[in-house]
Amino acid sequence: MRASSFALSLILATSGILPTLAAVCSTTTPATEQQQSVAFKAFADIFLVQKNIQKAFDDYIPDTYINHNPTAQSGRANAINALKPFWSGISITPAAVFSGGGFGLLHYRVKMSGTDMAVMDRYRLNGTCIVEHWDVNQSITGREANPIAFF
Repeated sequence: MRASSFALSLILATSGILPTLAAVCSTTTPATEQQQSVAFKAFADIFLVQKNIQKAFDDYIPDTYINHNPTAQSGRANAINALKPFWSGISITPAAVFSGGGFGLLHYRVKMSGTDMAVMDRYRLNGTCIVEHWDVNQSITGREANPIAFF
């Protein structure tokens, strides 16, 4: 999904065409798949397009965040502390955003300090909150045998 699609989703959500969510997620109120989709797209916009780690986590990730990344501990504060030092200085190109069945996926390209990577984040949602995270990444060398590798 292109960055402009994120903005369109947010406009639709606030115009009454799609259900509007509270400013902060909820794990205590059951959410429809559509509400989870709106919440996840809003998170993706704040996280990838605006690159505002603090707001993305404040709005959509509770303290009980489970992180399966081998270089970061579980917990909301641990994830913020791991991402904040470099997040604002990287180039991010969103490739796809998907949610359904209580999960969300982000696929994007990251360029930083001479490193080029394809990243896929998988999240589990509870209500409209993101409560669990897995990720994989691959280095992009520019010498891949497959011309459509990664994206």
